[in-house]
Amino acid sequence: MDSSRVLNTKIIMPDYRFVYTFINTDVTLLQLKKQMEERLDSQSQDLYISFKDDWDWVHLENEDDWRDAIEIVTQIWKHDNIILRVRRASQLRRKSDLSIHAENLILSQKAKKLNHNPSLVSKMKHF
Repeated sequence: MDSSRVLNTKIIMPDYRFVYTFINTDVTLLQLKKQMEERLDSQSQDLYISFKDDWDWVHLENEDDWRDAIEIVTQIWKHDNIILRVRRASQLRRKSDLSIHAENLILSQKAKKLNHNPSLVSKMKHF
């Protein structure tokens, strides 16, 4: 698969947030990670994601976190376009960037319409 079909960089903000728009619903975990990591400093493995509706930051610490996040993204994505944004932990300037809990993903209007397992979100690390 051509990498340009996996993720399309929508905008890179001055504070080094990386904003991506999905354009291929068949993206795999490994393809997604590869695309993100190519655009991030290879020295930093601390990545955060957020969803378009609330922009909450969720810390992805390990492979299980990535897998759970991608599963949630994929389920919501089937109903609407999702913007996933990623940035390095070293770029986080304020504690408030991480202040909102992952439960808001469950409570969001789109997530309410879905029948996904809340344990997926609860396993994701949040501040």
